[in-house]
Amino acid sequence: MNNKKRHFYMNAAEVMDKTIEVFKKSFFIQIAYNFIVSMISSIIMFVAVFVGMILFVVAGISGALSSFSWGGVIFLIVLAVFVFMMLMALQSIGNILLSNEVFKGKKPNLGKTIGTAIKKLPAIFTVLVAQAIFFLPFLGVIALIVYGYVMAVASRDFTYISTARVILWIGFTTLNVAVIGMLLAIFYALTILSIPVCMFDKKYFFGAIFRSIELVKKDFFRFLGTIVLWQITILIFSSSLSAVLTLAQSILGIFMSNQTAAIISVALMGINYLITMVLGVIVAPLSGIFTNVMYINRKIKCEGYDITLYLENEV
Repeated sequence: MNNKKRHFYMNAAEVMDKTIEVFKKSFFIQIAYNFIVSMISSIIMFVAVFVGMILFVVAGISGALSSFSWGGVIFLIVLAVFVFMMLMALQSIGNILLSNEVFKGKKPNLGKTIGTAIKKLPAIFTVLVAQAIFFLPFLGVIALIVYGYVMAVASRDFTYISTARVILWIGFTTLNVAVIGMLLAIFYALTILSIPVCMFDKKYFFGAIFRSIELVKKDFFRFLGTIVLWQITILIFSSSLSAVLTLAQSILGIFMSNQTAAIISVALMGINYLITMVLGVIVAPLSGIFTNVMYINRKIKCEGYDITLYLENEV
């Protein structure tokens, strides 16, 4: 009997189910990898703050602060953004590598994954630069929308407020936010596969962006809908427990004395903070896993990648 696993093109529900399945199978190693990356991030942040404080004190003593330069501040901001992007990319690369191994039925290795992720960072950096450049037209449109909204608000007289005007402005504001959200979602959908494309197809810079667009352009709006549905699901999951605790705080304020309610409310705030941190750690790998599952699914749809996966299992 042939027990080799066959892969098929998945719909939105199946993609999300597969993401959770891969996450469950790689839960502990994903959390361990993210913990290591978080430790690295914390060390870098501590060193950066420590060095920055020393430089600030030295500059103050030597009188260098008197010749304050915005160029230096801008350089430090750009450097901080670069380091942050690299650390986020390192986390995403590891999550994708681990989920890719599990998806193919292999047993991932944490040490090997860390080494591979670090080696792939320079290539991923070219993709991040390409994404930033590709985002500029979207940013321009968003800036125009925001500018138009601000000008519309500034030109209106709000001394007289009626129900109709309030409803009109709520609708106008909602429309602007929806358009901006849709632009961000379209950009994300077009470029979401660029990192796994860089890692596995060896496409760099704009080549990875164009390859990602090539994979998603067919059935694009269905692809976009899957992403939006997934993000909404994660948002609901992440905020559900916090919402329950917030509701509990409000109820306590009604039925208990002010002093008792205040004490319990502080305790609930602490619990809420801890839950938020724990959920953040748990949810973090899901983004990379979902991206990898979507990448494989599109390859199956567009290129018959399921045959390649089957032959790899045979070998």
